[in-house]
Amino acid sequence: LLTLSALASWTDWLGAPVNWDGGATDLSSAVTHSLVLLCLVMVPVIHDNSYRRQRQELQRRNEELREQSRALEAADRERSAFIASVSHELRTPMNAIIGFNDLLLQRTLPPAAEPILRVTRQSADHLLTVINDVLDHSQLQAGHLRIAPERIDLPEAIRQGFELLRVRAENQGLDYRCEIAPDIPQWVQADPHRLNQVLVNLLGNAVKFTPQGSVRLQVRRDGARLQFEVLDTGIGIPQGQQAQIFERFYQADQPMRNGGTGLGLSISAQLVKLMGGEIGFESEAARGSRFWFWLPLVSAEAPRVSEAQPSADSPVTLGAARILVVDDQPINRMLVCQILRHADAQVQCVQVENGAQALAALREAPFDLVIMDMVMPEMDGLEATRRLRQEFPAPQCHTPVLGLTANVVPQDLQKFSAAGANLLALKPFVRERLLAQIARLLHPPRT
Repeated sequence: LLTLSALASWTDWLGAPVNWDGGATDLSSAVTHSLVLLCLVMVPVIHDNSYRRQRQELQRRNEELREQSRALEAADRERSAFIASVSHELRTPMNAIIGFNDLLLQRTLPPAAEPILRVTRQSADHLLTVINDVLDHSQLQAGHLRIAPERIDLPEAIRQGFELLRVRAENQGLDYRCEIAPDIPQWVQADPHRLNQVLVNLLGNAVKFTPQGSVRLQVRRDGARLQFEVLDTGIGIPQGQQAQIFERFYQADQPMRNGGTGLGLSISAQLVKLMGGEIGFESEAARGSRFWFWLPLVSAEAPRVSEAQPSADSPVTLGAARILVVDDQPINRMLVCQILRHADAQVQCVQVENGAQALAALREAPFDLVIMDMVMPEMDGLEATRRLRQEFPAPQCHTPVLGLTANVVPQDLQKFSAAGANLLALKPFVRERLLAQIARLLHPPRT
Protein backbone atom coordinates (compact mmCIF):
# COMPACT_ATOMS: atom_id res chain seq x y z
CA LEU A 1 0.00 0.00 0.00
CA LEU A 2 2.89 2.38 0.75
CA THR A 3 4.31 1.64 -2.70
CA LEU A 4 0.98 2.39 -4.36
CA SER A 5 0.71 5.65 -2.43
CA ALA A 6 4.18 6.67 -3.60
CA LEU A 7 3.26 5.90 -7.21
CA ALA A 8 0.14 8.01 -6.88
CA SER A 9 2.19 10.96 -5.61
CA TRP A 10 4.61 10.51 -8.46
CA THR A 11 1.84 10.68 -11.06
CA ASP A 12 0.57 13.87 -9.44
CA TRP A 13 3.99 15.43 -9.96
CA LEU A 14 3.98 14.32 -13.59
CA GLY A 15 0.44 15.58 -14.07
CA ALA A 16 -0.34 16.77 -17.60
CA PRO A 17 -3.72 17.51 -19.21
CA VAL A 18 -5.02 14.84 -21.57
CA ASN A 19 -8.14 14.91 -23.67
CA TRP A 20 -10.47 11.95 -23.18
CA ASP A 21 -13.64 12.04 -25.28
CA GLY A 22 -13.33 15.75 -25.78
CA GLY A 23 -12.76 16.46 -22.06
CA ALA A 24 -9.62 17.39 -20.15
CA THR A 25 -8.64 14.76 -17.60
CA ASP A 26 -5.60 14.72 -15.39
CA LEU A 27 -3.39 11.69 -16.19
CA SER A 28 -2.39 11.35 -12.56
CA SER A 29 -6.00 10.93 -11.51
CA ALA A 30 -6.49 8.08 -13.96
CA VAL A 31 -3.33 6.35 -12.81
CA THR A 32 -4.31 6.80 -9.15
CA HIS A 33 -7.70 5.24 -9.70
CA SER A 34 -6.12 2.35 -11.60
CA LEU A 35 -3.64 1.69 -8.83
CA VAL A 36 -6.36 1.77 -6.17
CA LEU A 37 -8.41 -0.69 -8.21
CA LEU A 38 -5.35 -2.94 -8.60
CA CYS A 39 -4.84 -2.80 -4.84
CA LEU A 40 -8.42 -3.81 -4.18
CA VAL A 41 -8.02 -6.78 -6.51
CA MET A 42 -4.56 -7.96 -5.43
CA VAL A 43 -4.80 -7.65 -1.64
CA PRO A 44 -7.42 -10.46 -1.24
CA VAL A 45 -5.45 -12.67 -3.64
CA ILE A 46 -2.19 -12.14 -1.75
CA HIS A 47 -3.96 -12.63 1.61
CA ASP A 48 -5.67 -15.82 0.38
CA ASN A 49 -2.38 -17.30 -0.84
CA SER A 50 -0.68 -16.44 2.46
CA TYR A 51 -3.55 -17.95 4.47
CA ARG A 52 -3.50 -21.10 2.34
CA ARG A 53 0.25 -21.54 2.90
CA GLN A 54 -0.14 -21.01 6.65
CA ARG A 55 -3.00 -23.50 6.81
CA GLN A 56 -1.00 -26.10 4.88
CA GLU A 57 1.99 -25.57 7.16
CA LEU A 58 -0.25 -25.90 10.23
CA GLN A 59 -1.79 -29.11 8.89
CA ARG A 60 1.66 -30.52 8.16
CA ARG A 61 2.86 -29.62 11.65
CA ASN A 62 -0.25 -31.12 13.27
CA GLU A 63 0.28 -34.37 11.37
CA GLU A 64 3.90 -34.45 12.53
CA LEU A 65 2.76 -33.95 16.12
CA ARG A 66 0.13 -36.69 15.78
CA GLU A 67 2.74 -39.05 14.38
CA GLN A 68 5.11 -38.22 17.23
CA SER A 69 2.28 -38.77 19.73
CA ARG A 70 1.49 -42.18 18.20
CA ALA A 71 5.17 -43.12 18.32
CA LEU A 72 5.45 -42.06 21.98
CA GLU A 73 2.30 -44.00 22.91
CA ALA A 74 3.62 -47.10 21.14
CA ALA A 75 6.99 -46.72 22.89
CA ASP A 76 5.22 -46.30 26.24
CA ARG A 77 3.19 -49.48 25.64
CA GLU A 78 6.33 -51.38 24.69
CA ARG A 79 8.13 -50.07 27.77
CA SER A 80 5.27 -51.07 30.06
CA ALA A 81 5.07 -54.52 28.47
CA PHE A 82 8.84 -54.94 28.75
CA ILE A 83 8.89 -53.92 32.43
CA ALA A 84 5.96 -56.25 33.19
CA SER A 85 7.73 -59.10 31.39
CA VAL A 86 11.03 -58.48 33.20
CA SER A 87 9.17 -58.22 36.50
CA HIS A 88 7.50 -61.59 35.82
CA GLU A 89 10.83 -63.22 34.98
CA LEU A 90 12.46 -61.78 38.11
CA ARG A 91 9.62 -62.79 40.42
CA THR A 92 9.83 -66.45 39.38
CA PRO A 93 13.38 -67.07 40.73
CA MET A 94 12.66 -64.74 43.67
CA ASN A 95 9.80 -67.08 44.57
CA ALA A 96 12.24 -69.97 44.92
CA ILE A 97 14.88 -67.93 46.79
CA ILE A 98 12.44 -66.58 49.38
CA GLY A 99 10.39 -69.79 49.59
CA PHE A 100 13.26 -72.19 50.23
CA ASN A 101 14.87 -69.68 52.58
CA ASP A 102 11.68 -69.66 54.67
CA LEU A 103 11.54 -73.46 54.67
CA LEU A 104 15.10 -73.66 55.99
CA LEU A 105 14.31 -71.11 58.71
CA GLN A 106 11.50 -73.40 59.90
CA ARG A 107 13.98 -76.19 60.62
CA THR A 108 16.48 -76.70 63.42
CA LEU A 109 19.71 -75.15 62.18
CA PRO A 110 23.33 -74.92 63.34
CA PRO A 111 23.88 -71.67 65.28
CA ALA A 112 25.97 -70.15 62.48
CA ALA A 113 23.41 -70.89 59.75
CA GLU A 114 20.42 -68.88 60.98
CA PRO A 115 22.05 -65.41 60.80
CA ILE A 116 23.21 -66.16 57.25
CA LEU A 117 19.71 -67.19 56.19
CA ARG A 118 18.17 -64.11 57.79
CA VAL A 119 20.61 -61.81 55.97
CA THR A 120 19.81 -63.66 52.74
CA ARG A 121 16.10 -63.12 53.36
CA GLN A 122 16.57 -59.41 54.06
CA SER A 123 18.56 -59.03 50.83
CA ALA A 124 15.87 -60.88 48.89
CA ASP A 125 13.18 -58.66 50.41
CA HIS A 126 15.14 -55.56 49.39
CA LEU A 127 15.51 -56.82 45.83
CA LEU A 128 11.78 -57.58 45.71
CA THR A 129 11.02 -54.03 46.89
CA VAL A 130 13.10 -52.63 44.03
CA ILE A 131 11.27 -54.84 41.52
CA ASN A 132 7.88 -53.78 42.90
CA ASP A 133 8.83 -50.08 42.85
CA VAL A 134 9.87 -50.20 39.20
CA LEU A 135 6.69 -52.03 38.17
CA ASP A 136 4.41 -49.75 40.20
CA HIS A 137 6.11 -46.66 38.80
CA SER A 138 5.56 -47.94 35.27
CA GLN A 139 1.87 -48.67 35.95
CA LEU A 140 1.32 -45.28 37.58
CA GLN A 141 2.93 -43.46 34.66
CA ALA A 142 0.75 -45.38 32.20
CA GLY A 143 -2.39 -44.86 34.31
CA HIS A 144 -2.92 -48.62 34.68
CA LEU A 145 -2.70 -48.94 38.45
CA ARG A 146 -6.10 -49.32 40.12
CA ILE A 147 -7.21 -49.38 43.74
CA ALA A 148 -9.15 -52.53 44.75
CA PRO A 149 -10.92 -51.91 48.07
CA GLU A 150 -12.28 -54.83 50.05
CA ARG A 151 -13.39 -55.55 53.59
CA ILE A 152 -10.33 -55.81 55.81
CA ASP A 153 -9.47 -56.17 59.47
CA LEU A 154 -7.77 -52.77 59.80
CA PRO A 155 -5.75 -53.31 63.02
CA GLU A 156 -4.54 -56.67 61.69
CA ALA A 157 -3.57 -55.14 58.32
CA ILE A 158 -1.66 -52.36 60.09
CA ARG A 159 0.18 -54.81 62.32
CA GLN A 160 1.17 -56.99 59.35
CA GLY A 161 2.82 -54.03 57.62
CA PHE A 162 4.44 -52.88 60.85
CA GLU A 163 5.90 -56.31 61.65
CA LEU A 164 7.70 -56.52 58.30
CA LEU A 165 10.23 -53.93 59.52
CA ARG A 166 10.55 -55.14 63.11
CA VAL A 167 13.61 -57.37 62.65
CA ARG A 168 15.52 -54.66 60.78
CA ALA A 169 14.59 -52.01 63.37
CA GLU A 170 15.55 -54.19 66.33
CA ASN A 171 18.84 -55.17 64.67
CA GLN A 172 19.65 -51.43 64.63
CA GLY A 173 18.74 -51.16 68.31
CA LEU A 174 15.76 -48.88 67.66
CA ASP A 175 12.76 -48.43 69.94
CA TYR A 176 10.15 -49.64 67.43
CA ARG A 177 6.49 -49.19 68.42
CA CYS A 178 2.98 -49.30 66.94
CA GLU A 179 0.20 -47.35 68.68
CA ILE A 180 -3.36 -47.91 67.41
CA ALA A 181 -6.07 -45.80 69.06
CA PRO A 182 -8.88 -47.81 70.70
CA ASP A 183 -11.60 -46.03 68.69
CA ILE A 184 -10.23 -47.33 65.37
CA PRO A 185 -12.92 -49.51 63.70
CA GLN A 186 -11.92 -53.12 63.16
CA TRP A 187 -13.60 -53.62 59.78
CA VAL A 188 -13.23 -51.08 56.95
CA GLN A 189 -13.27 -50.97 53.15
CA ALA A 190 -9.72 -50.45 51.87
CA ASP A 191 -7.12 -51.88 49.52
CA PRO A 192 -4.96 -53.95 51.91
CA HIS A 193 -2.06 -54.33 49.48
CA ARG A 194 -1.74 -50.61 48.73
CA LEU A 195 -2.26 -49.56 52.36
CA ASN A 196 0.45 -52.02 53.38
CA GLN A 197 2.71 -50.70 50.63
CA VAL A 198 2.45 -47.09 51.83
CA LEU A 199 3.03 -48.07 55.46
CA VAL A 200 6.05 -50.22 54.60
CA ASN A 201 7.54 -47.44 52.43
CA LEU A 202 7.22 -44.84 55.21
CA LEU A 203 8.37 -47.20 57.96
CA GLY A 204 11.24 -48.46 55.80
CA ASN A 205 12.47 -44.91 55.19
CA ALA A 206 12.17 -44.08 58.89
CA VAL A 207 14.21 -47.14 59.90
CA LYS A 208 16.77 -46.54 57.14
CA PHE A 209 17.43 -42.92 58.14
CA THR A 210 17.33 -43.43 61.92
CA PRO A 211 20.71 -44.77 63.08
CA GLN A 212 19.62 -44.57 66.73
CA GLY A 213 16.58 -43.59 68.74
CA SER A 214 13.00 -44.55 67.92
CA VAL A 215 10.49 -45.12 65.14
CA ARG A 216 6.78 -45.03 65.98
CA LEU A 217 3.65 -45.71 63.95
CA GLN A 218 0.53 -44.00 65.30
CA VAL A 219 -2.98 -44.57 63.92
CA ARG A 220 -6.02 -42.66 65.13
CA ARG A 221 -9.46 -41.63 64.01
CA ASP A 222 -10.12 -38.01 63.05
CA GLY A 223 -13.83 -37.70 62.34
CA ALA A 224 -14.47 -39.31 58.95
CA ARG A 225 -10.76 -39.87 58.39
CA LEU A 226 -8.10 -42.36 59.39
CA GLN A 227 -4.89 -40.56 60.34
CA PHE A 228 -1.55 -42.40 60.04
CA GLU A 229 1.73 -40.95 61.36
CA VAL A 230 5.29 -42.29 61.23
CA LEU A 231 7.60 -40.45 63.63
CA ASP A 232 11.35 -40.96 63.87
CA THR A 233 14.35 -39.43 65.63
CA GLY A 234 16.58 -39.82 62.59
CA ILE A 235 18.77 -37.52 60.52
CA GLY A 236 15.85 -35.41 59.27
CA ILE A 237 15.60 -33.56 55.97
CA PRO A 238 17.33 -30.19 55.37
CA GLN A 239 14.95 -27.31 54.67
CA GLY A 240 16.37 -26.71 51.21
CA GLN A 241 15.64 -30.28 50.10
CA GLN A 242 12.11 -30.67 51.42
CA ALA A 243 10.27 -29.30 48.36
CA GLN A 244 11.49 -32.19 46.17
CA ILE A 245 11.03 -35.05 48.64
CA PHE A 246 7.97 -36.56 46.87
CA GLU A 247 9.53 -36.30 43.40
CA ARG A 248 10.51 -39.55 41.72
CA PHE A 249 14.15 -40.66 41.82
CA TYR A 250 14.90 -38.02 44.47
CA GLN A 251 16.73 -38.76 47.71
CA ALA A 252 17.63 -36.11 50.24
CA ASP A 253 20.75 -37.98 51.35
CA GLN A 254 23.48 -39.46 49.16
CA PRO A 255 21.83 -42.28 47.16
CA MET A 256 24.94 -44.44 47.07
CA ARG A 257 25.13 -44.37 50.85
CA ASN A 258 21.53 -45.25 51.58
CA GLY A 259 20.53 -47.25 48.51
CA GLY A 260 17.05 -47.58 47.06
CA THR A 261 15.45 -46.42 43.84
CA GLY A 262 14.21 -43.04 45.03
CA LEU A 263 10.70 -44.12 44.01
CA GLY A 264 9.18 -45.14 47.36
CA LEU A 265 7.89 -41.75 48.52
CA SER A 266 6.75 -40.74 45.03
CA ILE A 267 4.79 -43.98 44.67
CA SER A 268 3.35 -43.61 48.18
CA ALA A 269 2.13 -40.08 47.43
CA GLN A 270 0.41 -41.23 44.24
CA LEU A 271 -1.16 -44.26 45.97
CA VAL A 272 -2.54 -42.11 48.80
CA LYS A 273 -4.05 -39.77 46.21
CA LEU A 274 -5.62 -42.71 44.35
CA MET A 275 -7.13 -43.90 47.65
CA GLY A 276 -8.73 -40.48 48.14
CA GLY A 277 -6.37 -39.18 50.81
CA GLU A 278 -3.52 -36.76 51.32
CA ILE A 279 0.10 -37.11 52.41
CA GLY A 280 2.62 -34.70 53.94
CA PHE A 281 5.50 -34.35 56.37
CA GLU A 282 7.40 -32.10 58.76
CA SER A 283 11.12 -32.53 59.29
CA GLU A 284 14.11 -30.86 60.90
CA ALA A 285 17.70 -31.73 60.11
CA ALA A 286 19.38 -33.76 62.88
CA ARG A 287 16.10 -33.88 64.84
CA GLY A 288 13.90 -36.33 62.92
CA SER A 289 10.80 -36.42 60.74
CA ARG A 290 7.06 -36.88 60.96
CA PHE A 291 5.41 -38.33 57.86
CA TRP A 292 1.63 -38.46 57.87
CA PHE A 293 -1.23 -39.39 55.57
CA TRP A 294 -4.96 -39.64 55.97
CA LEU A 295 -7.52 -41.78 54.19
CA PRO A 296 -11.30 -41.53 54.11
CA LEU A 297 -12.90 -43.84 56.67
CA VAL A 298 -15.28 -46.29 55.00
CA SER A 299 -16.64 -48.65 57.66
CA ALA A 300 -17.69 -52.20 56.79
CA GLU A 301 -19.88 -54.79 58.47
CA ALA A 302 -18.15 -57.50 60.44
CA PRO A 303 -18.16 -60.87 58.66
CA ARG A 304 -20.42 -63.61 59.91
CA VAL A 305 -18.78 -66.37 61.91
CA SER A 306 -19.17 -68.74 58.95
CA GLU A 307 -17.23 -66.29 56.75
CA ALA A 308 -14.24 -66.02 59.05
CA GLN A 309 -10.98 -66.84 57.29
CA PRO A 310 -8.10 -68.71 58.89
CA SER A 311 -5.33 -66.45 60.06
CA ALA A 312 -1.92 -66.68 58.45
CA ASP A 313 -0.58 -67.61 61.89
CA SER A 314 -3.15 -70.35 62.54
CA PRO A 315 -1.95 -73.98 62.32
CA VAL A 316 -3.02 -75.60 59.06
CA THR A 317 -4.35 -79.15 58.81
CA LEU A 318 -4.32 -80.59 55.31
CA GLY A 319 -4.84 -84.25 56.17
CA ALA A 320 -4.72 -86.72 53.29
CA ALA A 321 -5.87 -84.14 50.75
CA ARG A 322 -5.02 -84.89 47.10
CA ILE A 323 -3.53 -81.73 45.61
CA LEU A 324 -2.54 -81.26 41.96
CA VAL A 325 0.37 -78.82 41.49
CA VAL A 326 0.63 -77.39 37.96
CA ASP A 327 3.67 -75.29 36.96
CA ASP A 328 6.09 -75.36 34.05
CA GLN A 329 9.03 -74.59 36.39
CA PRO A 330 10.20 -77.73 38.27
CA ILE A 331 11.66 -75.61 41.08
CA ASN A 332 8.27 -73.98 41.72
CA ARG A 333 6.54 -77.37 41.83
CA MET A 334 9.18 -78.64 44.23
CA LEU A 335 8.75 -75.59 46.48
CA VAL A 336 4.95 -75.89 46.69
CA CYS A 337 5.10 -79.62 47.44
CA GLN A 338 7.79 -79.09 50.09
CA ILE A 339 5.60 -76.44 51.77
CA LEU A 340 2.60 -78.78 51.68
CA ARG A 341 4.46 -81.78 53.08
CA HIS A 342 6.16 -79.68 55.74
CA ALA A 343 2.73 -78.46 56.87
CA ASP A 344 1.20 -81.96 56.91
CA ALA A 345 3.01 -85.19 56.06
CA GLN A 346 -0.26 -86.90 55.04
CA VAL A 347 -0.90 -84.67 52.03
CA GLN A 348 -0.73 -86.29 48.58
CA CYS A 349 0.99 -84.03 46.05
CA VAL A 350 0.84 -84.78 42.29
CA GLN A 351 2.94 -82.66 39.90
CA VAL A 352 2.36 -81.83 36.20
CA GLU A 353 3.95 -79.13 34.04
CA ASN A 354 1.17 -77.55 31.94
CA GLY A 355 -2.57 -77.10 31.59
CA ALA A 356 -3.06 -79.98 29.15
CA GLN A 357 -1.43 -82.43 31.55
CA ALA A 358 -3.53 -81.01 34.38
CA LEU A 359 -6.78 -81.70 32.51
CA ALA A 360 -5.58 -85.23 31.72
CA ALA A 361 -4.79 -85.86 35.39
CA LEU A 362 -8.19 -84.50 36.44
CA ARG A 363 -9.92 -86.89 34.01
CA GLU A 364 -8.10 -89.86 35.53
CA ALA A 365 -8.84 -89.15 39.20
CA PRO A 366 -10.48 -86.50 41.38
CA PHE A 367 -8.46 -83.97 43.37
CA ASP A 368 -9.39 -81.91 46.40
CA LEU A 369 -7.51 -78.85 45.13
CA VAL A 370 -5.61 -77.64 42.06
CA ILE A 371 -2.70 -75.21 42.55
CA MET A 372 -2.16 -73.83 39.06
CA ASP A 373 0.35 -71.41 37.57
CA MET A 374 -1.48 -69.03 35.25
CA VAL A 375 1.30 -68.54 32.65
CA MET A 376 2.62 -71.74 31.04
CA PRO A 377 3.55 -72.98 27.55
CA GLU A 378 1.33 -75.34 25.51
CA MET A 379 -1.77 -74.61 27.63
CA ASP A 380 -1.75 -71.92 30.29
CA GLY A 381 -3.66 -71.88 33.55
CA LEU A 382 -6.31 -69.53 32.17
CA GLU A 383 -7.39 -71.97 29.46
CA ALA A 384 -7.09 -75.03 31.70
CA THR A 385 -9.22 -73.45 34.45
CA ARG A 386 -11.81 -72.27 31.92
CA ARG A 387 -12.09 -75.76 30.41
CA LEU A 388 -12.29 -77.37 33.85
CA ARG A 389 -15.28 -75.17 34.68
CA GLN A 390 -17.03 -75.60 31.31
CA GLU A 391 -16.25 -79.15 30.11
CA PHE A 392 -16.08 -81.32 33.22
CA PRO A 393 -19.20 -82.77 34.87
CA ALA A 394 -20.23 -81.99 38.42
CA PRO A 395 -18.81 -82.22 41.00
CA GLN A 396 -15.39 -82.20 39.27
CA CYS A 397 -16.07 -78.88 37.56
CA HIS A 398 -16.30 -77.30 41.02
CA THR A 399 -12.81 -78.42 42.08
CA PRO A 400 -11.26 -75.37 43.79
CA VAL A 401 -8.38 -73.72 41.93
CA LEU A 402 -5.71 -71.63 43.60
CA GLY A 403 -3.97 -69.59 40.90
CA LEU A 404 -0.27 -68.82 41.15
CA THR A 405 1.04 -65.86 39.20
CA ALA A 406 3.99 -63.49 39.03
CA ASN A 407 1.82 -61.03 37.07
CA VAL A 408 0.61 -58.23 39.30
CA VAL A 409 -1.00 -56.08 36.60
CA PRO A 410 -4.66 -55.58 37.66
CA GLN A 411 -6.02 -56.41 34.20
CA ASP A 412 -4.27 -59.79 34.27
CA LEU A 413 -5.52 -60.57 37.78
CA GLN A 414 -9.08 -59.84 36.66
CA LYS A 415 -8.65 -62.28 33.74
CA PHE A 416 -7.55 -65.04 36.10
CA SER A 417 -10.57 -64.54 38.35
CA ALA A 418 -12.91 -64.39 35.35
CA ALA A 419 -11.53 -67.73 34.10
CA GLY A 420 -12.69 -69.40 37.31
CA ALA A 421 -9.77 -69.27 39.76
CA ASN A 422 -11.15 -69.23 43.31
CA LEU A 423 -8.17 -67.43 44.84
CA LEU A 424 -4.87 -65.99 43.61
CA ALA A 425 -1.44 -66.15 45.26
CA LEU A 426 1.15 -63.69 43.99
CA LYS A 427 4.73 -64.84 43.51
CA PRO A 428 6.88 -64.71 45.49
CA PHE A 429 4.30 -65.97 47.96
CA VAL A 430 4.61 -66.03 51.74
CA ARG A 431 4.42 -69.57 53.09
CA GLU A 432 1.97 -68.77 55.90
CA ARG A 433 -0.41 -66.90 53.62
CA LEU A 434 -0.27 -69.60 50.97
CA LEU A 435 -1.16 -72.26 53.55
CA ALA A 436 -4.00 -70.08 54.88
CA GLN A 437 -5.44 -69.81 51.35
CA ILE A 438 -5.11 -73.57 50.83
CA ALA A 439 -6.88 -74.25 54.14
CA ARG A 440 -9.67 -71.87 53.16
CA LEU A 441 -10.25 -73.74 49.88
CA LEU A 442 -9.98 -77.22 51.41
CA HIS A 443 -12.28 -76.30 54.31
CA PRO A 444 -14.63 -73.64 52.91
CA PRO A 445 -16.83 -71.68 55.35
CA ARG A 446 -20.35 -72.94 55.78
CA THR A 447 -23.08 -71.00 54.00
